[in-house]
Amino acid sequence: MSVSVRLLVFLALSVPALRAQEPAQPLTERQMDSITVVAGYQPGPGLWRVSKGENELWVLATVSPLPKRMQWSADEVRQVIAESQEVIAPPNVKFEFDRGTFGMLMLLPSAMGARKNPDKETLADQLPPELYARWLLQKKRFMGRDRSVEKYRPIFAANELFEAVLDELDLSTKPVVWPLVEKAVKKHKIPLTEPLVTLKIDDTKGKLKAFKEAELDDVACLTNTLDLIENELDVLKDRANAWATGDVERLRSMSLIERASACTNAMLNSAIGKDSGLDTLQQRVAESWLASARTSLDKNRSTFAVLGLAQVLNEKQYLSALRAEGYQVEAPGESTEDTIPDSAPTAALE
Repeated sequence: MSVSVRLLVFLALSVPALRAQEPAQPLTERQMDSITVVAGYQPGPGLWRVSKGENELWVLATVSPLPKRMQWSADEVRQVIAESQEVIAPPNVKFEFDRGTFGMLMLLPSAMGARKNPDKETLADQLPPELYARWLLQKKRFMGRDRSVEKYRPIFAANELFEAVLDELDLSTKPVVWPLVEKAVKKHKIPLTEPLVTLKIDDTKGKLKAFKEAELDDVACLTNTLDLIENELDVLKDRANAWATGDVERLRSMSLIERASACTNAMLNSAIGKDSGLDTLQQRVAESWLASARTSLDKNRSTFAVLGLAQVLNEKQYLSALRAEGYQVEAPGESTEDTIPDSAPTAALE
């Protein structure tokens, strides 16, 4: 059975470096409500341009979450796709398991149980008292009296809390960009390239059992999630608005308390993750995407691609790698004399 897991790849490949943070007081309700999330039709950002001679690769940078009630007009993207000879999908991973469909269904109850702490511990047992007090405050604020989450590992508790926060803020992680891109690709019959790495998972049952019993270094995931909730919900909303309204300068100037890498690394760098090859996932998928980009720039007059914002802006990620190889990289509205700087700010939560 093959399972395509696009979300995991975005998390694993979009995580930037942690920015330094000064201690801040938790946001008040008034501060959290100071920014209204946009709704209705919105243009989205312009496109980054990578070029080699006359050949061009147009890249749309995405962020998540986005305003829940917005509709993306995407006029520029539709036009570029219609005029392109190829579209490159976001980097992806395909997991191949050693069990058939029925076998995987039989493992679902066990997989659900993997969210819980081993040895029936609760978050109160696992977290330092100060951190647990912060957790209780935000859980009550956004999740009410939900007690089931107290049995979860910190990484899964953090995710449950974060999803509740997004709903409260009128934000959503529901895919906005790719469904529209796929529709345009099919309409114009444009060849689609999917940069793909296949991970074969052997002894699925044994690895799942080992994961349930393993210790994860995931307290940092919950800590960073609480830091973001306490201090930067206004920035989270502002970034979503900036993407929706096409304010590229605003997108490039802001950064968030890093959350994704602490959560992703807890999984990828665990003993189970390393045994399954997850610890090298970021590098392997990056190489796959870069190979597709180079090929497209060699043969196509125009190519369209989608990447996470961190993959576009981060100096250690995709577009900077192409720039280092001699390709011209321009942000929306820039010329070749004013390209992405080496010290470009990073983005988080891709």
